[in-house]
Amino acid sequence: MIVFFCFCLSMYYLIAFPAGVQAYRRGLLSLGDVFLPLTVIALWSLLAALGFGAQSLGNLVELLLLLFVALGLFYVRIVYVCKRPENRRFSLTVIYALTIALVVISRLAFPHISE
Repeated sequence: MIVFFCFCLSMYYLIAFPAGVQAYRRGLLSLGDVFLPLTVIALWSLLAALGFGAQSLGNLVELLLLLFVALGLFYVRIVYVCKRPENRRFSLTVIYALTIALVVISRLAFPHISE
């Protein structure tokens, strides 16, 4: 499980790296952007440990989908912040709110997947 989480984080950061470098050079990247995938994994793991939603190893697919959605939201945020740099903090708050809502909804609504 730990290897799977490390693999997922590595893939996220490798795909997000090009946009992250460009945003960092422009001074648009914040520390909150770095912790977005960690928030997804931590919240998903916490909800799974507390027994919310279906309990199966097959539900790891939902974690991959959530990380890809978070990656898409990260890229959308970078594009938005490049056009409107004054809304950096607000856009980060919106991204976190959307991500947390999607994790909770997917954890509760994702059907049982066979292992």
